[in-house]
Amino acid sequence: MNHETRDFKPVWVGAFVVALVYVIVVLYIFAFTLFSRFTTATTPEANAGLFPQPRLQLDPQNDLMQTQERDRELLNSYGWVDRSTGTVRIPIERAMDLIAERGLNGAAK
Repeated sequence: MNHETRDFKPVWVGAFVVALVYVIVVLYIFAFTLFSRFTTATTPEANAGLFPQPRLQLDPQNDLMQTQERDRELLNSYGWVDRSTGTVRIPIERAMDLIAERGLNGAAK
């Protein structure tokens, strides 16, 4: 008995395996090159010109404490919100005292 020779050609299988190995090697080299470029540009100084704001926080706890401190300063100080319209900012404690004295109708003037 003879085997079927026209459907299976070992040369084609060999060529496919060689082409597959070639593609895998090329993709590996491409991926290695790409990732090595990404790892060299991971410092904030290197990324400063590449990415728009906002950037990743380097110290989120410190940023939160600074934000809360600025908010406390705004809540507990006098200042102008808009000079042209005469809108001012008063400390929150004073605002609560005024509302307690005058009621909400007196504060809406």
